[in-house]
Amino acid sequence: MALMVSFIGTSPIPTPGASAAYKIWSYKIEGNEISAGQRWAVAIPSTVHVQDPSFFPDVAELKGIFITQDPKTPGRQYVGRMAPSSGGSGSSVTLSIDFIAPARTSSGDMQLFKSTPGDQWVSMPFSPKEGGTPSHTQYLPLPAPGAPAYTGRPVFDFVGTLPYASELFGVYQPLAFSLSCLSSAAVHPESMLAELSPEHNARTLSDEAAPTGVLSPVGLVNLFREYFFEFDTFLGKPAGHIWVSPGGTVEVIETSTRRTLVEKVAEVSEEISRKTEESLTDQDDVVDAIKEDNSNDTKLGVSATGGVSTPIYHADVSASFSTQNTVKRASEAMHKRTRTQTAKVTSEIKRNFRTSFKTVTEATDTSSRRYILQNTSTTELVNYEMRRKMRKVGVQLQHVGTRLCWQVYIGDPGKNLGLGDMVHVVEGPDLTVIRKPEKLPAPADKEVPFRFVVEFIHDGKGPDADEAKLPYRPHPQNRCRGINPTWPGDDDTIDFCFEKKLPPPPEGYALSRIVSVDHHGAQISYTYDADDLYPNPDIQNNKIKLRLTNVNFQGKFSLPLDFTLLYVPTKKAKEEVDKRNVEAEDAYKKQVAQLYHEAYGKAVRERLRLVSSMRARPAEDLRSEERQSVFRNLIQRLQNQNHYPKFPEPLPYLESEQIQQFFDVDEMLYFVAPEFWRPGPVSPPPPTQNSVGRYPLPPEEDEPLCGTKQLPLAGQTVAGWYSRADEYKATNSTIAEVAEVACLTITAAPTTANNITITLNGVNQNVAVDPAVQMTATDVATLIRGTSFSGWTTGGTGATVTFTATSTGPKTDATYSAGSTGAAGTMITTIQGGPGSEWRVNYLITEQTQPAPMGSSLGWLIQIDGDERRNEFLNSAWVKAILPIRPGQEDAALAWLTQVEGEEALGLDYCYQEGDPEDFRGKKVGQVLKIVAEQLKKSNSPITGTLQTLASEKVFETGFDPLAGGFRPASPYEVFDQWIEILPTDQVAAVAVRYDPKTGQQI
Repeated sequence: MALMVSFIGTSPIPTPGASAAYKIWSYKIEGNEISAGQRWAVAIPSTVHVQDPSFFPDVAELKGIFITQDPKTPGRQYVGRMAPSSGGSGSSVTLSIDFIAPARTSSGDMQLFKSTPGDQWVSMPFSPKEGGTPSHTQYLPLPAPGAPAYTGRPVFDFVGTLPYASELFGVYQPLAFSLSCLSSAAVHPESMLAELSPEHNARTLSDEAAPTGVLSPVGLVNLFREYFFEFDTFLGKPAGHIWVSPGGTVEVIETSTRRTLVEKVAEVSEEISRKTEESLTDQDDVVDAIKEDNSNDTKLGVSATGGVSTPIYHADVSASFSTQNTVKRASEAMHKRTRTQTAKVTSEIKRNFRTSFKTVTEATDTSSRRYILQNTSTTELVNYEMRRKMRKVGVQLQHVGTRLCWQVYIGDPGKNLGLGDMVHVVEGPDLTVIRKPEKLPAPADKEVPFRFVVEFIHDGKGPDADEAKLPYRPHPQNRCRGINPTWPGDDDTIDFCFEKKLPPPPEGYALSRIVSVDHHGAQISYTYDADDLYPNPDIQNNKIKLRLTNVNFQGKFSLPLDFTLLYVPTKKAKEEVDKRNVEAEDAYKKQVAQLYHEAYGKAVRERLRLVSSMRARPAEDLRSEERQSVFRNLIQRLQNQNHYPKFPEPLPYLESEQIQQFFDVDEMLYFVAPEFWRPGPVSPPPPTQNSVGRYPLPPEEDEPLCGTKQLPLAGQTVAGWYSRADEYKATNSTIAEVAEVACLTITAAPTTANNITITLNGVNQNVAVDPAVQMTATDVATLIRGTSFSGWTTGGTGATVTFTATSTGPKTDATYSAGSTGAAGTMITTIQGGPGSEWRVNYLITEQTQPAPMGSSLGWLIQIDGDERRNEFLNSAWVKAILPIRPGQEDAALAWLTQVEGEEALGLDYCYQEGDPEDFRGKKVGQVLKIVAEQLKKSNSPITGTLQTLASEKVFETGFDPLAGGFRPASPYEVFDQWIEILPTDQVAAVAVRYDPKTGQQI
């Protein structure tokens, strides 16, 4: 019989844990030429990834199979076995060739070879079927070349695997009185539905939020459990590449990190490298990452019992009250949510692992893993790929129960929650670095001596010693002449009146008066303040006068008199000193203001850094506070409806027990409505120039802006907010023009009665002031405020006067002049008339701050130690509170709700929906609710509930049970969704690879 090679087929590998990507390929060789002890083999391309039989010692089909490469013909490999000793001479012998190769099927040329030990391989002609034409090459089915795309073992190989973790979820569905039926109100206004109004609303606790008569006061929560199963592992994509030279050894140090490094370089006078580490996630497992994601999700309502948090998602409103329909809809919502969530968190975990490799020539002391890669070949270079080990995690979703709930809307839920105000005491700047100016004293009066010489001037005669010895007294007819009474009848007189020119007064001084005269004991009397000498001193002519009243020169021809003259500072000199003092003080104040401004700016930057890095309070505490705030509001609403006692009546023990009997208060959950549903802005009124923001920086001005106070610094705390108001000039015509506003601050009281001048839009107006009436700067400002100015209105308080134009548009800047009154003041324009401005309350950032919290650009109220969910709660339009009804209390709870919510809508006809039970048809809404309550009461009863609890816990007994198709519409207490997630690990394996030097492709 001629040689024949036929393809038998493929079969799975029976070894547990073997990959489904590989199969056992079987071929049969038949013919008379097969002798015992001969080696027969089929030749297939080397590109076919045939596995070494020694890897599968438990596979009986591979016993005796060998694989060898053809050293003379590259690209060919032999797979065969030695012929057995059975079979007689001339009889046909059958030989089976089995090997493990990729399961993917292809076709190609196959050859048949035989060899005896020590002989060369010899090609043998064969046919692929009986009666076929023999040939050295035949076209037969072959494994596809290359390594298979590994997807791991099939999920059915993991039947019975117990879950290593689980997570409880829920979906809440409000029930409606059928939206389609409600539309009939517009067509039939006489119907009961159309008559529902806020006064007759069946939902007295939801007037402000729910459309009238649409939503039922009850809803359904369907609970689901997500199970996580550990499947197999495999090597993923390469994380690095290393080559080893022939005979070489490389030590590989593996360093695993779960951080992202952000490097910033700042240069002052030297280069400084500063690194900031920012964690992507602290979780290495999909379960932990999902829990972290749930704690940060602002679209979840969370209930807590016994320390276990249950995230509840909100589904669309259901018009069907059927629990079967709501379970199906809830399962679809949960399927979308969990699939998306696990995909997101596994992607984040993939980013979370990064491995860096360092090739070193000497060993170092490190705690990282170290590997030795050695190339034992002396001729070939070896390439290694460092491939990351990947985990395959199976995920299943199971419905585990349904609860009836009461829903109610609460407006402004966060208005009673207190906010954290960080205490950050700012120290005042060190003013000792600035020298305080010494005040120049006012110029003092000066007493200047002046030598006044009284000469002996005898009438008509020269100096006569004898005459000078005589006494003289005023002449009776002329006081300016002195006469000697010793010789009567003789006209013997001397000068009694004298006038002397004074030297120029000292600079900055003016002559005031004569202080004293010293005649040094001479026999002389005189006057200088007699009326005939006025003015004396003569300031105009810079002279002084003297008239003798009695004198005896005692033989001398002159008598020296020493006058003491008083010189006082001039007004100009005083003003110059005052000016210099004011300038020095102003310069000092400006330096102080600059220090305060810089200190406050640094304080603001430091404050922003501290605020942005503030750790959020534990999410559990924040949620607990919010839940209590919601429940407190709910109780207040019940009090307003007289369903709960009001203070100061006795404590409501009975009522609280009744509520807790019907409702699981500890499991109350709530959903936050986004703030855009609020009909008005979060912070009315809209921002204006008066909206100074919540973090103002004082202006760098000599004086505070008109109408404001300089912000204190030393010893003050900085408020915990982010914002300040900024002005943006209008660039469009939609913003109306504004009226001009000027501000006048009077800084000194008047010293002289006269007019002050106020100029508004180029028009001067005088106001008379009198220091006897207006004694203070406030008096002057009060006088101005009481004056009428055409086209302007006045306002202000204290020493400040504001002028507001009665018409919009640009104006000439206002000015102020004190004239000679001394009532100094400053006038500034605080609002320029003309095109209006846009004002926005912006948040502050620096290069060192963390990103601002969510809602900063929306003007939200931000709690600096809160999380994103707390800030959404504070700024929400309302919250929907959900109180689960305790199992077995459904009937009693509905009866209680009828008293609280009203019963008008319960009498409406129930609109039958597709998929509803038949017993819903033709019923009223109240009747359907009772049927649903009875069903849930029965399913949640102790006996039935135990069976269902066992059904929900079955997976912990029987383990993983594959779900055919991966998804099916959920039925109560059934697994309805299944998928697989791939997670990276921090482990890396070295795999030797080869590359074609011509194509660069991996062989």
